This record gives sequence, structure tokens and C-alpha cells, in this order.
Amino acid sequence: MNSSFTSFERARVLWVVGGVLAGCGGEAPATAGPDAAFVCPMGTEALQRALLAPRCGDTDCHGPRMPAVGLDLVTPGLERRVVGAPAMGCGAVTLVVPGDPAQSYMYAKVTQDMPSCGDRMPLGPRPLTSAEQACVAAWIRGLPARDAAVDAASDGAVDAALDGVGDGASEAAVDAPMDGAGCPAGALRCGARCVAAAADPSNCGACGRVCAPGQSCAAGACACPSGQSLCGASCVDTRTNPTHCGACGRGCAPGQSCVAGACACAAGLALCGGACVDTRTSAVHCGGCGRACGAGQGCAAGACACGGGLALCAGACVDTRTSPAHCGGCGRPCLAGQSCAAGACACAGGLSLCGTSCVDTRSSAAHCGACGRACGAGQSCAAGACACGGGLSLCAGACVDTRSSAAHCGACGRACVAGQACVAGACACGEGLTLCGGACADTRTSAAHCGACGVACGPGFVCSRGVCSRGACSPGTTNCGGSCVNLALDPTNCGACGRGCAAGQSCASGVCVCPSGQLACGSGCVSTQVDPTNCGACGRACAAGQTCLSGACVSSCASGTTLCGGTCVDTRTSAAHCGGCERACPAGQGCVAGACACPSGQTACGSVCVSTQVDPSNCGACGRACGPGQSCLSGVCASSCASGTTLCSGSCVNTLSDAAHCGGCGRACPAGQGCVAGVCACPSGQTLCGSVCVNTLTDAAHCGGCGRACTTGQACTAGACVSTCGSGTTLCGGGCVNTQTDSANCGACARECPSVQVCTAGVCACAAGATLCGASCVDLQSDGAHCGRCGNACAVGQTCQAGACSSSCPAGTTLCAGSCADLRTDNANCGACGRACGTGQVCAAGACGGCGAMVSFAAQVQPIFDASCTTGCHGGMRPSGGLALRSGASYTSLVGVPSSACSSRLRVVRGSVSTSYLINKLTGVGMCSGTQMPGGSGGVLPSTQLDLLRAWICNGAPNN
Repeated sequence: MNSSFTSFERARVLWVVGGVLAGCGGEAPATAGPDAAFVCPMGTEALQRALLAPRCGDTDCHGPRMPAVGLDLVTPGLERRVVGAPAMGCGAVTLVVPGDPAQSYMYAKVTQDMPSCGDRMPLGPRPLTSAEQACVAAWIRGLPARDAAVDAASDGAVDAALDGVGDGASEAAVDAPMDGAGCPAGALRCGARCVAAAADPSNCGACGRVCAPGQSCAAGACACPSGQSLCGASCVDTRTNPTHCGACGRGCAPGQSCVAGACACAAGLALCGGACVDTRTSAVHCGGCGRACGAGQGCAAGACACGGGLALCAGACVDTRTSPAHCGGCGRPCLAGQSCAAGACACAGGLSLCGTSCVDTRSSAAHCGACGRACGAGQSCAAGACACGGGLSLCAGACVDTRSSAAHCGACGRACVAGQACVAGACACGEGLTLCGGACADTRTSAAHCGACGVACGPGFVCSRGVCSRGACSPGTTNCGGSCVNLALDPTNCGACGRGCAAGQSCASGVCVCPSGQLACGSGCVSTQVDPTNCGACGRACAAGQTCLSGACVSSCASGTTLCGGTCVDTRTSAAHCGGCERACPAGQGCVAGACACPSGQTACGSVCVSTQVDPSNCGACGRACGPGQSCLSGVCASSCASGTTLCSGSCVNTLSDAAHCGGCGRACPAGQGCVAGVCACPSGQTLCGSVCVNTLTDAAHCGGCGRACTTGQACTAGACVSTCGSGTTLCGGGCVNTQTDSANCGACARECPSVQVCTAGVCACAAGATLCGASCVDLQSDGAHCGRCGNACAVGQTCQAGACSSSCPAGTTLCAGSCADLRTDNANCGACGRACGTGQVCAAGACGGCGAMVSFAAQVQPIFDASCTTGCHGGMRPSGGLALRSGASYTSLVGVPSSACSSRLRVVRGSVSTSYLINKLTGVGMCSGTQMPGGSGGVLPSTQLDLLRAWICNGAPNN
């Protein structure tokens, strides 16, 4: 044994292991309460059976199946696993140091209320009793050291006895005190040794009378050090001990410390309801005791505030980026038919905001092609252009029938002259008239065209029967300026000399009349059967979007549209007329297939569309409000963050890797820098030059080092300035890049792909198997918002399978909250819908259990990314979605980092498989958008690799 192990301690261990640990005929000191019923066993295996297995392994916490943090306390061979072994995830501490319980972290975990790492063990309301704690301490003291010097201790008799105890042998001779024969004066023989019973804490005043931990033996009596008192089985300083403050058993409230024998809260804390709280941050006591914040609000600097990017509007936390009632700011409502996207109101479904209404400028007669561009009477709007219906033509802003219109005969602007009528699109003079010099004349009576065009009668002559003659006109005719005309029939002298008829009219019985079927309206003849400005009667105009058929105004909308309020609309997509005229959708909802619906990812709660993933008033379901101080994370109300993360502005973040909260809440890194171990730093492979992170291998301004700029015409390749780029690369912005694969220079320099696309063969496109719908790449085979084709959203309760909406799930899966889940392996639905596994658990065979064996990130996780993820989307210098999965960058891109497609979710949450968005993307269940990964020709990951990733996250996602 080591030299610091005194003879008294050795004798004490001999007694404790051989007597108090029971089974050796010794008698344990009398104790009160439950301690008296426990008999400490002898030997490691007996200790496992009697104490460790029932108290630490019965719930599989540290059992053999899936032991937490890899610590199995039940299987034989315990000493090999714990002696000298480090405590996983708890810094430089050792589980068991032979002979030294105080330095053994395993002993600290079962005796301290607040150990340096994690919680006191075992979990639950019943910690180990003082007798059970003493048993663990005695077992540790009796363990042999790991070097040969232990076995060669100077006192062979004690070593032999200790070795016998360690082997589980019975040493009855050791247990029985002997008389003092052969011992020096004042010494007492106890077993095989002579001890000073006046000072030996293991044989204080009598053999086997062991002093309590912390007591010493003086004059044969156990006593605590000066200033300490014996409380239960331990010596404590009642001036500073919070469990025995001022007197034994007088405990302080949670969070209080003991100062000079009185309980007091630490500086900056206040005692509220029996607990010490920081009124600067407590949502239940914000700014003062009892001042609770509302649902979803947190407390910052003693004032209630919303977290997670939400704003406090009318007493509720809302996302002003998506709330139609508070779009872009509190109290800024969107109009009917509009939704809120990125803090701005916008009309849905290809509609435009004209005045205060969302209209389809492709079909609106009031806003045809653009807001305010109205079509005329009788016109409708088709494909954004005004047009006439019923075979009419648009002439000078009016719909006319060029077959009969004297002003537009045969074509717009082709007018008939006086006396002519338009018949079948051609101008013609009336019966008996001839066109002479642009006017219709009767050559039988016209003095200017007597007998033939251009033959004029001289002064004193009149034209009668086509002959110029002197004298009066023949009976039945009248002399009108030298022309003998029949006032009953002449259109230029109808009923009286000089009274001419309008274009298109004829003279009958001395009255100007229009052709049969037409009426004189204004200055022309029109067909009231088809004229939209004089439909059925003069001056009766049809509304915009209508035409005149058989003297009645009727709708004339394009196929697939309906006339609503004078405008042709598509009732399948119109939010103002959804499914029928005047059926307006609530604010924020759009119209899909004739039914009002919220945008993808949102749910209608009352009359408002909300995201139940982040809305604290409707968390996970409508009306399910989070309590004070809680935030809504992934549809679950949470008041505390998982191990390794911190609540900052309503979101759980890893301050070791979160660039917005690096090293502490609100400590944002400069643009371009990431957060590594709580310190702002450039991403792997980049260097900070001034205030910018650059790749000194390719940056022409910092080639090989900060400030080393290449000259004009040179490029930076491998950290050196060269005059030309290598084969297959192009000089872009001073660096050599492959324009076939570089997303920032795709096909040509500075031609940047959208963040959701990748560069393939010089063309920006979605990854294999995905289709671009709007601004997102989606899998039409499985995306519920775009099932089979873009915009084809499945109904509530349906899922998308093989490009078709279905109310059932594939074999082996179950429909849970709109998604198909495998109840055998889904951490959020383990064994049944909604049954989520807790932190530090994974779902296996439909049951939540331990995490399994520890997984190496470098040796087991990174190879999965290398094989399936880095060759396309998430490799290179500009990975899709900012998620770099190449070696050296993957860990800091995953753990505690929000997803770019779903900012309310973290890619990897330490210890929580069910809330890690990485697992959602890899299994295709619970995704915010996009497609299941890896995708492409490689398909989904095999179950063995998914199990490795689950176990790695469950064990705390270590960077090992």
C-alpha cells in the first residue's frame, strides 16, 4: 500500500471491510433509522449484488444493456472498468482512486448534493444512506493500488488480512478483539495488532469502535475537529454548512448559502417563495418577487421580453416575420388575402396588391396587366391584356362589330362615307346610289353627277331622270340646289333639302333610318344585340369583363375563371374569392385548390396562421400555451436547455460554438468568424486578416499570409501568386476556381447559385432527386407542401408518398401529427405517437433506453459524412445551407448550431436525439422544408449508420 496509508487507517479498513461490511462475524456500530438495516457486504462482486445493482442498475442507468456514459456498474470485472479510469465528460477526474475515497469521483457522486459535474447519484428522491456511503468508502479504501509496492507493504499480517478481505475470504480471527497480552502499556490487542485505543479512530476506546468520517479519536473518545459538530454521521461546520446551518438539521432553502450560521441568498439574488432567484433573469419573479412574465416570455435585466426572435405585441409573443396581424412590427396588419413573409405583407398565389386588394392582373378587367390599367366597356382581361369577346374588335377603346360598324367597317378606323352602310365588313351605297368622289349620289337627280359621276349641270339647269334640262323638276321631285331629288328617299336631302343622313343610315319616307337590326345611337348606327356600349338599348353599357349577346350583358371570362364583382378570377387560387365569389380567406391564409389554407409550415389557430414549432401561445398545437419563462422549441415548451447548451433570448444555444452567443449570451462574433471553444475564430482553413476571414491559399489580397497581395493578372494558388490558373480552373476575383462545381462562380465568374442550389457541370440546380419550387429545393415524392408537383399541398393529416397525397403510411410506419414515423426507432414517437424519449435516451425496438456504447466522432461519425455528404452538397468552400461536413469543419457546423432552413431548430442538441434536426433530415421525418438527406444516387443512410449517429448524440455529441 502507499506510504500515506497509516497503520491506524489500515486497521480501520481491516475492521470496516471485515466487520462492518458484514459477513465476517464482526459487529457494526449501532446506528439509527434506515442505516441500521443495511449490512455492508464483503468484496467487489458482493458489493455489486447488494448495493450497486439494485440502486444504480435497476433502471438501466448503469446496467449492462445500454449504460449511461458507458459506465456499467453491474457486470463482473468492475475494478478493471473504474479503477484509475477517467470520468467520461467530466474533465480531469478519476472514477476510483484505490485507497482514497476523497479523490474518487464515484464516491463524490453518491455523497455530494451538487457534484462538480452532473447530478447526485442515484437519481430520484432517495440517495444512499450514510451506512451505504460508508460501505462504498470502505470498498475504495480496501482496493489494492495499481503498483507492486502495494503488495509489498511492511506489515505482512495486515496485508494478508486485507488481501483476504479483498478476495472475499472470511477472517473470523480478525473480527474478535483479543486481550492486551503481549502489547505495550496503554496499547490494546485488536485482532493481530496492538493499537493505541486512546487515539486510534478505528478502535477508539475499544476494538472495532470506528469514529465517524471527519472525527478523530482523543482519550479514547471520538470527537469532531474544533468548530465542528456531529450531525448524523458526519462532522460539519454549522457556521457554513447549508444542510445544518446554525444547528443540526436546520437546512437552508435552495440557492441559499450558510454564512455565520444563518441562511442567506448569494449577492444579487432574492428570496422568493422559499428559493433564491435572480430577479434580473427569473421569468417567474422578473424585476421582483411574484412578477411573472407571460406565455413564451423570458426575463432580461429585470424586464419581461420575448425570446427566439419574437416580439411582444399586445401582450403576446409573436414572430413579426410571419404574423399577418403584426407583419414587420407590432400593429402592422396585412390586408385580406395577404400573408406575411420575411416581415413584409405580400399577396399569395401570383396576385398583386392594387390599392387595398390582392388581384390577379392576368384576369382583372380593372387592373389588366398592371394595377390601375382598366379595360373598357365590354372588354375582359385575358393573359394580362384587354380583349373584346363575342367576335367584336377593340377599336379606339371600344368593342365594335367591324362587320356592321360604319365607323370601323371591316377594320378599325375604316369609316364609310355619308350615304354608305357597312354590310359584311364592306362599305356600300344604298339602292340606286353610286359612289362619286367619296360620296353616294343619285345620278338620276344629282346636279353634280347627272347621268354619271362628274357630269355637272350648268347654271339654270336641273338634273331630272339623269339629264340636265331647263325648267322645273318633274312631279314627285324637288329642286335642291339644281338636283331634282325625291325627299322621301334621298339620304342627302331626307325630308328636306340639305338634311343628310348619318353614315350607315338610309332615307325612308323622308326619315333617316338605320339598317334592319340596328338603332341610331349618338351619331351612328349600332347593333344593340352585340354592342357592349349600347346593349339592348342606346346608352346601356355592359360592365368590365362582360360582353353583349342578344341584347343582354353576359359574363365572358376565360376558361377556368369566374366573374366576381365585375372581375374574372380563378376561385381555385383567389384568396378574396376562394371556392366561390366573395368567400374571402382570413388574413395570412392563401387559397389552395379552392380551400383556404395557411402557408407551408404554419397552422390556422383561430383566424391567424402561426408556426406551432415556435409560437409560445400555440406550441405544438393550437391553444397549447407555454408557461412563464418557457420557450417553444420544435413544438415543445421548454424551461431549461439540454446539457451543454444555454438559454439565450429564448433559444438554447451552445456558447462554445454559437457565433451569435460565443462564450456567453449576446457575444456575437464579427461577420465571417465562427465560434470555437467559446472564442471567436475563423472557420477551419481560413485566417483573420484585419476584420475579415480569408483563405490564404486562394485569396489574391492575402496570398500565403495577411497583406501579401498578388499583382494584377496573377492568381493565388496553394498560397503562392501565379500568372495563370491550372488546368480545369478559372481566375475569378483573384483566385483559381473550378466553375463547373464552384457555387459562387457557377459556369462563369461571380455567377452565384442560390443557397439551396449546388453547381453541377457549371449549372445551378437542385441536388439530384430534388425540384425547385419557389425558392426551395424539394422532393416531389415526399414533400407534403409540393406533392407530385410544385404547390400541390396535401391536406391536414395526409402525407406525401411516391408523389401522391395519402392518408395512410408505408408498412412499418404510423401517422403521427401529420408525419409517418417508425415507432420502433423514432425518438419523438417511441412505441406510440407523441411518446418522446428524454435527454440521454434513444429509441430501440419501441422503447426508450440508454445511449449504448460511446461513439467516436472522428473514427465513426466523420467517415459517414465523408462517404455520403461531402462529395456534393456539403463539401467545398461554399457548402449548401452553410453546413460544412468536411473533416475539420463538421463538428463546429453541427453541435449547437441553428439550421439555416429551420432557424428554430438546432442541428445537433447534446444528449437529445429527438430535438436534433440532423436526425430529422436523415430520416425524412419532421423536416421544416427541403428533401431527405443524403439524397442523390446514394439514397438514405442504412440503419446501422443512423444508430451510430443517434448513439453519438445521445452520449452528449463529444468531439472525440
